[in-house]
Amino acid sequence: HQCYADGRSFSQAFGAWMASLFSEHGLVLYDAFSAGLKEHIADAYELAVRKREEIVHALRQRSNQLQKAGLAPQVQVTDEESLLFLFEGQRRFKLSSVDGGFQAKEKGAREFSEEDLIALCRRNPEALGPNVLLRPILQDLLFPTVAYVAGPAETAYFAQISAIAPLWQVTPTVFPRVGITIIDAKVKRLFAKYQIGVRDLLGSTPEQTVHRLAEDSTAGDLIRKFEELQAEVERQTRQIGEELLPLDPGIAQLLKNSEAKMLYQIRKVRDRFIRNYALHSSDLARHVNFLHHCLYPEQTLQERVINFNHFLILQGPRVIDEILQSIQPFCKEHQILYVSAS
Repeated sequence: HQCYADGRSFSQAFGAWMASLFSEHGLVLYDAFSAGLKEHIADAYELAVRKREEIVHALRQRSNQLQKAGLAPQVQVTDEESLLFLFEGQRRFKLSSVDGGFQAKEKGAREFSEEDLIALCRRNPEALGPNVLLRPILQDLLFPTVAYVAGPAETAYFAQISAIAPLWQVTPTVFPRVGITIIDAKVKRLFAKYQIGVRDLLGSTPEQTVHRLAEDSTAGDLIRKFEELQAEVERQTRQIGEELLPLDPGIAQLLKNSEAKMLYQIRKVRDRFIRNYALHSSDLARHVNFLHHCLYPEQTLQERVINFNHFLILQGPRVIDEILQSIQPFCKEHQILYVSAS
């Protein structure tokens, strides 16, 4: 409530929230609309305006290179690209190059000549803002950067950014951030109960996990008998088919078609049995769904779906120290972090 107080903008509230969580850990926050660095921002924007055509050409070339390599560019760059937005109040409007000038199309087609836009850069750079390709370059200009710690999506942007960054005499160095999955005490207890781990969930659906666990339960013998039945049907029909083929090819083909139908029905009965077993074993289905929701939500990594505030609410502020103490920043592998609270 203190951070998201009345009268604060969303960015101000978010900054206050981050400062309250991480100020003791050396996190520095900077308001892009602070007045102290106006001249540097103006220089960067002016170069974007004056060298717009060269910038677009370099970006289009890089997009072609990425596509030839089988990669999709993160940003589709058109001939009208400017890298800039126009701000008015809390709204922003994309600036596009039109007939040698610039136009904010969403704002009643407001137009600027190149010199008018440069004058605005000098007079009031806060009225403009960088797009996703220019923003990291601006950051490097304002704050000399040893390395930019980036997630997978950000790293993909730098494949395009690196094509134009030398125009501003910056050379971004990207360092991949760690990837983590957080495991709390409840998840750890369920892992022990079912003798499974994170790897057993990744790449699987809850149904597939239930299937594997059912095979290891009291139902396992029955499930294996279904599989033995399938194998026996395949063996017998193959043997009979080989004997039939020289005598009656048509009947041999009919048998082959019937085999596919029989195997389908056996699998259908087996899968129905497994579903019913999971329903009657309510804890199993509920626990598996819980584990997938916690660790592999929506069939993707936890860090791509679940917001950090989820863990902060459940574990309390001390979870920050636990995570920071456990992370290995130079480890390239995905890391599994255990937190003690539940």
